[in-house]
Amino acid sequence: ELFLGGDHYKWRQMRSNGIDEKYITGDTDNFEKWVCFAKTMPKLIGNPLYHWTHLELKRYFDIDLILNEKNAKEIWDRVNEKLRLPEFSVKNIIRKSNVEVICTTDNPYDDLEYHKELKNFDTRVLPTFRPDLGSIKSDIAERMDYFHENGCRLSDHAIDELNDELIEKLTFLGKEYAKRGWTMQLHIGAMRNN
Repeated sequence: ELFLGGDHYKWRQMRSNGIDEKYITGDTDNFEKWVCFAKTMPKLIGNPLYHWTHLELKRYFDIDLILNEKNAKEIWDRVNEKLRLPEFSVKNIIRKSNVEVICTTDNPYDDLEYHKELKNFDTRVLPTFRPDLGSIKSDIAERMDYFHENGCRLSDHAIDELNDELIEKLTFLGKEYAKRGWTMQLHIGAMRNN
């Protein structure tokens, strides 16, 4: 789950390798998913995922092995053994990585409960405003104020198709963001989870 959960870049490579979807996003056990990822790894030489995965294994878990199907179980066991140690908690891994800021992607109606809980964490964890552009509500500016009070300074928009209605909404949102000094991120035509 640590290596593959929510990682659409790795999922795409597994799909390209012919791995059945049940071993990617299905309800199959995490070890089986790991083995399928390990099967894919030798085909990724030259792809940044190959290097990043081995860098993660070395940097965090002191594992120098080249991941493949034959050693997947050994690496799985070594990583999980370390993850049971207190120094491998999520917060400690973030600290070890020298992360200064994490920006999450949040629904405008989220209560931001976890952001409030993390106010005193060494790393700043800030919300990113992600409105569904197809259903902008009249009270959106009020929600922006709430997000702003909780540290938000970014918006995040996926734009699959540009039309007059969307341009009007983006213009409205852009003006609201400018009032608050926010940055507006646009992901235009991004293809995810192919």
